[in-house]
Amino acid sequence: MTEVSWWQARALAGEAMGDSSGEEVPLANALGRTLASDAVALTDLPGFPTAAMDGWVVCGSGPWTIVGTIDTGTSSVSHLDAGKAMRIGTGGAVPAGATAVVPFEAATVTDSRVIADASDRTHIRVQGEECVVGDVLAHRGDVINPALMGSLSAAGVDDVDVVQRPLISVLILGDEVIRAGVPTTGQVRDALGVQLPGWIHMLGGDVVSVRTCTDDPQELADALRSACGEVDMTVVTGGTARGHRDFLRSALDALGATIIVDGVAVRPGHPMMLATRDGTPVVGLPGNPLSALVATVTLIQPSFDAWFGRAQRDLPKVAMAEGVAPSSRPLTRLMVGRRELGGFRQVERVSSAMLRGIAHADGWAVVPPQGVHAHDAVPWIPVPSMRRTDDRPARPVGHAAGGSGEFWQASRMTSSVLWSPDEESGAAMRRWFEASGTSDFSAAHEASLNDLDGFWLWAWDECGVVGERGSRAVLEPDDPAAATFFPDAHLNIVETLLAGEPEAEVLVGIDEAGARRSWTRGELRSDVASVAAHMHGAGVEPGDRVAAWAPNVPEVVIWALAALSIGAVVSTASPDFAPAGLIDRFGQITPRLLLVGSTYTYGGQQFDMRGSIDDVLAGLPDVIGVVVIGEASDPRHYSWSSWVADSPPLECVRVGFDHPGFILFSSGTTGAPKCIVHSAAGVLLKDLAEQRIHLDITPGDRVCYYTTAGWMMWNWLVMALGTGATVVLADGQPMYPQPDRLLRLVSDETLTFLGVSAKYIESLRQYSVSMAPHELASLRTIASTGSPLAPELFDYVYEHVCPSVHLASISGGTDICGCFVLGVPTEPVLRGEIQGPALGLDVRAVDDSGADVPPGVRGELVCTTPFPSRPIGFWGDDDGSRFRAAYFERFPGVWAHGDFISRSDAGGFVIHGRSDATLNSGGVRIGTAEIYRVVDALADIEQSIVVGQRDGLDTRIVLFVVLREGANLDEELQQQIRQALRSAASPRHVPAEIVAVPSVPRTVTGKLAELAVTDIVNGDRVRNTSGLIDPSALEAFRIWVGEEKSPSAC
Repeated sequence: MTEVSWWQARALAGEAMGDSSGEEVPLANALGRTLASDAVALTDLPGFPTAAMDGWVVCGSGPWTIVGTIDTGTSSVSHLDAGKAMRIGTGGAVPAGATAVVPFEAATVTDSRVIADASDRTHIRVQGEECVVGDVLAHRGDVINPALMGSLSAAGVDDVDVVQRPLISVLILGDEVIRAGVPTTGQVRDALGVQLPGWIHMLGGDVVSVRTCTDDPQELADALRSACGEVDMTVVTGGTARGHRDFLRSALDALGATIIVDGVAVRPGHPMMLATRDGTPVVGLPGNPLSALVATVTLIQPSFDAWFGRAQRDLPKVAMAEGVAPSSRPLTRLMVGRRELGGFRQVERVSSAMLRGIAHADGWAVVPPQGVHAHDAVPWIPVPSMRRTDDRPARPVGHAAGGSGEFWQASRMTSSVLWSPDEESGAAMRRWFEASGTSDFSAAHEASLNDLDGFWLWAWDECGVVGERGSRAVLEPDDPAAATFFPDAHLNIVETLLAGEPEAEVLVGIDEAGARRSWTRGELRSDVASVAAHMHGAGVEPGDRVAAWAPNVPEVVIWALAALSIGAVVSTASPDFAPAGLIDRFGQITPRLLLVGSTYTYGGQQFDMRGSIDDVLAGLPDVIGVVVIGEASDPRHYSWSSWVADSPPLECVRVGFDHPGFILFSSGTTGAPKCIVHSAAGVLLKDLAEQRIHLDITPGDRVCYYTTAGWMMWNWLVMALGTGATVVLADGQPMYPQPDRLLRLVSDETLTFLGVSAKYIESLRQYSVSMAPHELASLRTIASTGSPLAPELFDYVYEHVCPSVHLASISGGTDICGCFVLGVPTEPVLRGEIQGPALGLDVRAVDDSGADVPPGVRGELVCTTPFPSRPIGFWGDDDGSRFRAAYFERFPGVWAHGDFISRSDAGGFVIHGRSDATLNSGGVRIGTAEIYRVVDALADIEQSIVVGQRDGLDTRIVLFVVLREGANLDEELQQQIRQALRSAASPRHVPAEIVAVPSVPRTVTGKLAELAVTDIVNGDRVRNTSGLIDPSALEAFRIWVGEEKSPSAC
């Protein structure tokens, strides 16, 4: 068989693919998909005569007498008589008899009469003006863009018939090809297996497997036989030339395949092949990587065009910056280059074995054999866009064993849309759509920003807040640092939290052993009233502080509600705080009363707290009473049972909206813990808006968020009482006695909402926990926070935990006791993305100058609008200077949160970790989360912590790892770590040094203590360590830097 021209090869490839099949998908999920059949209008547009402008609909000549109003969305007026006029809005139904719509601005109203000059324009859209039923709005082969989605939706289309994407199998040939490590003499790294899935995805297909195959004819034939029966196309790299180790032709002959193309008159890429076996195309790409890419756009791209029903079209043209001499042979040349002001110019390093040039190029210019002159226009093939071409991602290829060679199977066979809402999802969110006159979340969010006052007034009512609201929601909305909320309001949040039927079960406590206790709303009100009376009797007044140092048990909730009911301020801490750490926090706020757990259990071990009470009280001289949950071994202390023995009526003291209700603390790894003072009402309104509107929690639901009493999610969870849901507290180790403990709790308690940390989901994956769908049948929502939720963990949840759940990754912080970005129940869940910003919050990603960065680019998370849970200030910061410096100094007047964030093209968000823990090596900022995602997924690594160490004028990356049992940090493992980071992230992510340590330090809220380790490795004074679970974990880092002891904290 003789070689064919490049143009002939493309034409033959367009005839080789079999028939594609269609699938019906919801229109909302069809962006970027290709129509499998014509899409027709199901209704006239407009469906009835409508007003093109706001104005007066009139009949006959004027002046006209006003007889009423036509409301948009109704058709109550069937006819308009001569000489009459009615108010009408844009889109309103024009009644029969009407002759024109007179715009408001063109008319004068006097004595209930409309007067206007005659006009040539009627401003009436006639029925069917845009289309009529049956009109073809888009043809088979058209790609669905956002505008077409809108057009189809307006025409009554709910679902569309789209072409299924072709499934592709890739075989990588060559004894010399290795997948990992630095190649030695005679070896080459596989440069095609890692990039072909991406190229094929951008062209419209999905690679489902990538297999390596040795240069053995029988193995190749077996691999081809297996692959051709399972996919729509098989792509083979290598074996297409005519050397003594090139066996693709013989393998195809042995299988009875028909060879259509065997060589193309093009450079590079000449030895490409196209064959069919039993109707399945087999594309042979040359082994040299640039040649393989030329063959890809020569044979695969036209095949896909035909598959999608797109006719072969003329290639676009580009002007050449320089002339190209004629070829000595009749060869088409595909020149790799970039488009510049002077035209298309070839880049460097573009031989057939090189990829460096194409990696930075715009595409290929198609130069004919006779050459071209400067400024001549020639066809060109752009490098395919990275823009998503349908609702499926370029699926990552993960390692698995298989066959005689190595085999990589695609980790996901589904689209990037992992969950889609149904008509019942997000009822509260849809009510905001209606109230704001919008129809989708993007517009509804914009409406909430444009009318902050209106939104927060609506949210108060929607969330059922009990109290005197007033008519003003936001004062000074243009100054987030100074704005105040609901200046005329008077309320007590306990009235909202305990509103409802007294018989309903509203609070449940489950300990680590599974023992269950529960309270009805009536019982809860009674206990709250009793404890509040005792607090008042002890001398606690509005504004006094009341603290708790206890496990996550119902008594702490009752204690907090009691304090709030009398206007006191609540602060809580988990029992694993040592006395010194507790004093660091509570010592600053001088509490009057202290609730203490007598014991707590974690991981099967019981710890007695009573022996430490005196140590704590020594640092809290203002405490006038201690109440102990359980047995009070000291007669000076009160027992809990004595404080809930009475049944007085519950009397709630109403206070202003800005009255303090909670004091929370920063993690304590950035110096002395900040005492963050929050308005109780601000936290209530912000959290209820998140729970009811964004996370779809409704009355009767059952809600559990795994937390300790020392994490802001405890406050958030307590606020869920205000939704009318039952709050379930889970105490102890979340994975003890079994890793699936919390998931079993879903079934036992018929939970509808489960909140966990991203670390917990990662632990479930490490333990290979998998649930059957019926075991979590009640669960509608899983929320994740605490750290970024990696895309792989999205996959894990939908594949092994619950395929039908709304997975809401949420992110905010202690600083706001709520969320900046979170779930949106009316929008799809996309892999690896937080769905959207909170209503009423203008969340942005900005650069160091404060300018917005483009989608996909990381920037600082800022919020340009005020919000009700913005802290009142810091305790003891009387002039507010520390508070302003913490949040409003970096970008004046704008809240800067200290997180790196990026926005996606779809409108979602990705959190990249704390910006103050971000590495800066060689002038390039790197989020630590990017490194953890790669390193912690390695089989030999238990966990890791990465920091920057000053190195002259630069910073070098140092990675500390905790090894799994039996692993050694030898040269092989270090190389594996470096290669994984280089491949999955970038060479700049590769650490300068990798060090094994016995453990990594974490704060009591579970966060990595990156700043403390950074201090040690840089020889700085280590800031406050009392917030660490185990401060001794720092010793290994001190030893590594050659110190016996680093400067201690004071």
